[in-house]
Amino acid sequence: MKKQLLALAATLAVSASALAADIKLVVNPDQPGPVIHRNIYGQFAEHLGTGIYEGMWVGPDSKIPNVRGWRKDVVGALKDLKVPLVRWPGGCFADEYHWREGIGPRNKRPVKVNYNWGGVPENNAVGTHEFFDWPTNSAPRPTSTATSAPARRRRWPSGWST
Repeated sequence: MKKQLLALAATLAVSASALAADIKLVVNPDQPGPVIHRNIYGQFAEHLGTGIYEGMWVGPDSKIPNVRGWRKDVVGALKDLKVPLVRWPGGCFADEYHWREGIGPRNKRPVKVNYNWGGVPENNAVGTHEFFDWPTNSAPRPTSTATSAPARRRRWPSGWST
């Protein structure tokens, strides 16, 4: 067994040195490199724990300083970090969210169960309407990922960022 392991190690060492001999790296500091689009540095907002409720959204009547319900400190931090866009809904929540359930008066929206995060009730207090009311003059622009199903995308209102 010991001889077999030594033989394997020797073979791998010879193979690696042979491959390394063909590798060439050229750095041209006087030439510009590829440009990485700034939106690659965007963030997403997930309905996980208090990520949305309390974390980003406190509601317009909260004593916590806010801009139309969005926490001022969070809006300011995202601006300071130069986050170009925030995608919502993020993560697994996007798979089940339907944009129509997040419009209209908050007290008339359906309460659903968020099965992705332990079966907690989701009251849709932060919905499509609130997200597109994000204070864009002072922070990243909102971008939605709530249209994964083709039928939902066809009914997505034109002019809304997706």
